[in-house]
Amino acid sequence: MANHKQLGFTLVEMLVAVTIFALTFMIVSAIFMNGNKLQQHTASFQRLQNDGRYILEKLAREIRAREINYPSSTINPWTELRFQPDENQETLTVSFDALNGNLLYILNGGSAPINSEDIEVVSANFFVYPTTEDPWASAPLVNDQGRVTILLKLRNRNINPEYQRELVLQTTISNKVYKR
Repeated sequence: MANHKQLGFTLVEMLVAVTIFALTFMIVSAIFMNGNKLQQHTASFQRLQNDGRYILEKLAREIRAREINYPSSTINPWTELRFQPDENQETLTVSFDALNGNLLYILNGGSAPINSEDIEVVSANFFVYPTTEDPWASAPLVNDQGRVTILLKLRNRNINPEYQRELVLQTTISNKVYKR
């Protein structure tokens, strides 16, 4: 009887090795896919936050520096914010374009969206207080510094619907033009 050395693997050993490799590969793949999905969700939300911060900062700068042009109606909220001409006779209007999902910055008749093309403005409301102009504090009950509360709802666009997010932002800005 000759003693033969076995040089290969048995079928059972091969099946066990392939099964362990396949399970390890599936677990690593699942971790990688979940990490990738989480990164996509985070990136889309971060784009919304950055664009929202930019919009609010741009509007805050204008509200603080310019005088609000009050309409004849006292109905709040407004979807458009008009300002009196400044010292250079520049007119500015900020208007919500619901059809295209943009917040328009209209300076001297020329308009451009404030939001980037990747962000859709779902709604934009401006709550202005006081609701009517009080030239030189003629009405004692309305003798308050003007302020505007901005309520924005933003959503990602041009993105896979699975990663689409919505963000609601609200802030109140005081107007520095204070008639007393």
